Parts: sequence; structure tokens; C-alpha cells
Amino acid sequence: MLDCNDASRLASDSTERKLTLREKFSLLFHLRLCPWCKGHGEDIDQLSQSTAEFAAMETEDTPDILVEDDGLPSDSRERIRLAMKRELS
Repeated sequence: MLDCNDASRLASDSTERKLTLREKFSLLFHLRLCPWCKGHGEDIDQLSQSTAEFAAMETEDTPDILVEDDGLPSDSRERIRLAMKRELS
């Protein structure tokens, strides 16, 4: 049986790659027995979904996230926006 560290790693890995059948079974078995890891897995799923939704946003929508009155110069805001877009694509 997986320990919590291994289960956490597999839950995170599952957002980036397809788990093997053995990994998937081991993770599901652990999640049925461990409420903490089950909650952590749900958090990872929600974060992954939110990240995918953000990445799908068009460039014009991105500045809405970086508010105009945040005190950043416009060139810094633009660099952050482009870096976020690049990181999430």
C-alpha cells in the first residue's frame, strides 16, 4: 500500500501524465482509506482544472486578472502577464 507521500506524488503526477494501471489502482485504494489524501487529491484536481481554464483564456482576457491599481508599472504588469501565459501554455 502507498504511504501518504507516494499518494500525494501520484495524485500530482496524474495531472501531467497517464498513470499506469498499477499506479491508478494503488492511488484509488489509498484514497478510499485516507481522508486527508482524498481531500488533497480533490484540491489538486480543482487546481488543475482552474489552471487549465486560465490557460484557455485569450490574451485579451488576461489583464483582467492583473488589476490596474495594483501599483505595478504597466511594463511590469505586461511582463507578468506574458510570463503567466507562457508558463501555462
